[in-house]
Amino acid sequence: TGQDANSNGSLDASEITATRYVCNGTVGTSGAKGDKGDPGTAGTAGATGAKGDKGDPGTAGTAGATGTKGDPGVGVPTGGTAGQILTKVTGTDYNTQWTSPGAAASSVSVQLRANKVGGTGETLPVATSTTAPTIAFNNVLTSPTLGTWDGSTYTLGTGGAGLYLVQANILTPDAGTPTQTISASLVLEVNSAGYGSTAGNVYYGLYSSLNGYTPAGTKGRGEFSRAVYLNAGDTFKIRGTSSTGSLATQPISTVAASYLAVLKLN
Repeated sequence: TGQDANSNGSLDASEITATRYVCNGTVGTSGAKGDKGDPGTAGTAGATGAKGDKGDPGTAGTAGATGTKGDPGVGVPTGGTAGQILTKVTGTDYNTQWTSPGAAASSVSVQLRANKVGGTGETLPVATSTTAPTIAFNNVLTSPTLGTWDGSTYTLGTGGAGLYLVQANILTPDAGTPTQTISASLVLEVNSAGYGSTAGNVYYGLYSSLNGYTPAGTKGRGEFSRAVYLNAGDTFKIRGTSSTGSLATQPISTVAASYLAVLKLN
């Protein structure tokens, strides 16, 4: 007990004037909650629990960037018809074509079919000329598989060596006097050997005579057909002159009958 001299609501130590102890007093009112104590020492880890249930699928991640383009796959030629089979053309890997079973034993293949429809009509000079112009066959019906054709020059590919049959035919319009229509003489020139050469790389066709009796539009003509062995990388073209030493031909007719065909025989 004592007097609260400073009126602060509690007895300070200096204000206590008497002290007595009362035993077995009644339980006092619960004090306010004390401050949170410091964390205790971690206990020993418990035993591993049983495996939990499978969780739900997670959200799909963002798509990754597109990868680089892969190498080209092994090609198979398009086309073909029901019942045909795929056969080798040469020893080169993947150089194949569709063939009918009955023709499998034959190695003949059509390498080029082209005509002059929609193309140019070259006029072939007199037979005495030393310059025979190249004849273009621009309308391609069958493209080569063993080489390339640019409309006037055929180039054999790396697997193209072999014996070839080359056939060419041209027609011209009739002359003003139809019975005086001049025909053409066609030539196969290999590797730009030069017209007039006799070294073996220029193959000369038949020398056509004057023709005044066949139907209109067929009197002026030129034909070439020859089997020629060609090596990979060789080039060839068709050239021509008129069949007389005094008159040039009429311009070549740009019709389907003015054509070029190339067949590989083996």
